[in-house]
Order: sequence, then structure tokens, then C-alpha cells
Amino acid sequence: MPAIPRRSGLFSARRPLRSSPRWATRPCSTATPWHSSAPRCPGSLIVQATDLAHALADRGAAVIGGFHTPVERACLEILLAGAGPLIVCPARGMVKTIPAEFRQPLAAGRLLLLSPFAESERRVTAELAAARNRFVAALAARVIFIHAAPGGRTEALATEVIGWGKPVYTLAHPDNRNLVDGGAMDVCTLVGR
Repeated sequence: MPAIPRRSGLFSARRPLRSSPRWATRPCSTATPWHSSAPRCPGSLIVQATDLAHALADRGAAVIGGFHTPVERACLEILLAGAGPLIVCPARGMVKTIPAEFRQPLAAGRLLLLSPFAESERRVTAELAAARNRFVAALAARVIFIHAAPGGRTEALATEVIGWGKPVYTLAHPDNRNLVDGGAMDVCTLVGR
């Protein structure tokens, strides 16, 4: 597993966990940074992302992600309505109050809230989000990128994850040609669509 760079106080020895479902000990089948490069993500990719979330929910796939952007949040709503296990990793310290939409999945043992950051990290920053995304990718057996703008941070992460030897998938779309050219595979080969 790749080393995740540390910044003073960024990763604490005591990693706060909420819930401890039995399935959390097996590798996640999918990591979904669900990156959409938010303002630049084509609308057709947003539709495909929600279709993918439905397919993963229907299969009961274990999914891990940050679920921060509006597209990611929409996908999280779909996944929460499914029956598969989920791991939500915020790009800050652990939440003190459990959001209402998380209470039932937590009680059912199918949701784990996991933060690699100290509780003192209260605000999401670009640095914390980048570290969280690497953390999520390192935990997963395979990684899905919804979209990555050419030359952007998400594309750099995809390239890095491919270099780790992990399978990387993306949606078939002309705007994802950069990911495919970099070694990402069509997500349809993963979900059978």
C-alpha cells in the first residue's frame, strides 16, 4: 500500500471511528472519490454518475468516498437508499453530531464514518481533501473517477493510483479521454452495463 504523506497533526495515531461493522475488515470493492471537477463536469457525466450509483446500490457494493461535491452528495443519497455497506470519509476531523441521513445506516451497521485527521481539523481545505482522496484510494481495491479535468489535481491522483497498480475506472465519455489515455478502464466492465 502506498505511503500517505504526513503533515504535522494531519494524521493522528488515534483514528476516530464511528460504528464498527463486520464488513469493515474486508477490502472495499470500490473507492469512489466521485470526483466531478464540479464546475467543469459535463451534465451528461452527472447523469451517468447517478446511474452508476444506482448500479452499485443495486449490487450492494461496498463503497468508500468523501462525498463532498454536489454530484458526490447526490450519489451518496442513492447509495444510502441501497443496502450495500458505505464508508464516508470527511476531509476534516470526525463530525461531532451525526447527520440525520446517516443515523439509520449507522444503526443498521452498514455505514462507517472514518477520518484520518485529528479532531482539531475542523475546516475542509484543499490540502485535507487531497490527503483524504489519497487515503480513500489507498483503502480501496479499485477506484472510480467520474471526471477529471486535464492537468488538474484529480487527473494527477488518477495517474498516481494507476502507478500504484490499482485498477482505475471512469465513465465512457469524450471528456474523460485523458483518463482513458492514462490507463483508466471503462466502468461498464466493472458493473456489467
